[in-house]
Amino acid sequence: MCIRDSLSDALSRHPKAFSPLICNLIRAGEEGGVLDEILLRLAGYLENTENIKNRIKTAMRYPLFVLFMAGGLTIALLYFIMPKMEELFREGFGAELPTFTRLVLDFSKALREKFYIIPLVLGVIYIVYALLKRTEKGALWIDTFKMKIPVMGKLFHLITLSRFARTLATLSNSGVPILNALELTGKAAGNKIIEKATQESREALREGETIAIPLKRYPVFPPLAISMISVGEKTGSLDEMLNKIADLYDEEVKRMVDTLTSLLEPLLIAFLGGTVGIIVVAMYLPYFTMFKYIGAG
Repeated sequence: MCIRDSLSDALSRHPKAFSPLICNLIRAGEEGGVLDEILLRLAGYLENTENIKNRIKTAMRYPLFVLFMAGGLTIALLYFIMPKMEELFREGFGAELPTFTRLVLDFSKALREKFYIIPLVLGVIYIVYALLKRTEKGALWIDTFKMKIPVMGKLFHLITLSRFARTLATLSNSGVPILNALELTGKAAGNKIIEKATQESREALREGETIAIPLKRYPVFPPLAISMISVGEKTGSLDEMLNKIADLYDEEVKRMVDTLTSLLEPLLIAFLGGTVGIIVVAMYLPYFTMFKYIGAG
């Protein structure tokens, strides 16, 4: 049996399962005769990446469950309970319903009669998002907007920086040429701003400059990260500094996720209680008004 292709060439034929980053790392290991070491580094890189993803997914399960329950309960009350209460109100109170109750009843009626508008609007938003994501300027605008979202924008920013540093450190330490490493890192970062910055760094390296100088022009890179990259280049320990940057931001991501989870839980419970409370008050307010008139009479 004759084996004509290398492992990296065989894996590159399945881009859905093996990204260019993985294939290039394995190719570097094959060329340098250190494939076993490269595979261990790749396993560590993938493990770190998955740990961050799993931590975020785990932290968001409970808030999403509460939000789903709040939405489902609200729709059930407005769609099934309120119509029956509306008939009862019309028979017992005529047109003399409290303003707050009339507003809730009108909203319930609009939800039942024009429910199709909600999925239609969501579909249009998704289509516009997908079309913008395909264009260079649109993707750049979306990534810029994501990082400007209050609270969550900072989380996106930290995750992107950690991925950038960890990917470049793994590629650089594995013997991948720095120009190829920067190109792969930009594509793997999942952020058009960082991808554009890494492309400028590649051009700067070709002209004899350092990686850190072009990155300074982009606010997405904090001064601390720029300083550590610059020190790493001057001392010949770029991969070590990049790993420290990644560890630093990974820890910050963990702390921020824990903080957001502890804050989101009471806020969502308050939202659920407030939503149900508004509907309950709207349902009982006519009776309170009736009792007041009876007492006055």
